[in-house]
Amino acid sequence: QHVRNTFHNNVTRRLSGSQVSGPSQNGWYVMALTDTVPTLVYTPSDWWGPAGFTSDGKKLLFTDYDGTEWNVSSVNLDGTGVTELTSTTTTPDLAPVGYQGVILYNQINNTNSSWDIYVMDSTGANQTLVHSTASTDENLVDTYWAED
Repeated sequence: QHVRNTFHNNVTRRLSGSQVSGPSQNGWYVMALTDTVPTLVYTPSDWWGPAGFTSDGKKLLFTDYDGTEWNVSSVNLDGTGVTELTSTTTTPDLAPVGYQGVILYNQINNTNSSWDIYVMDSTGANQTLVHSTASTDENLVDTYWAED
């Protein structure tokens, strides 16, 4: 607890000091708590929705348009290792959420306009339907934009 309190006090003191300079372009930035200027690490080409962390916190998950369809991708926190995890060419895969070592995501079912929920390994393997939302209005995007 002492470490946590010391960390909190240092962060509080630091945040109340000088202002952080704003980002100069769209993209994802990193910065140490002691820095005053964020560093651009990755600029997605055409992404949708907010990015989320993998369950181990080592990568960001996001939905990116690859020129044909929206697919789920991951990127290391330093902006390297961009990996397309899904590669459908007929329907969007979107709204990735890291959970207990796997990734949940929606795949739009064009037949019945549902946002079916799928699960896959962190590498994109073993993509499996978990739940069809055909008779309901459920999707993982609601975890991003919850209404109060």
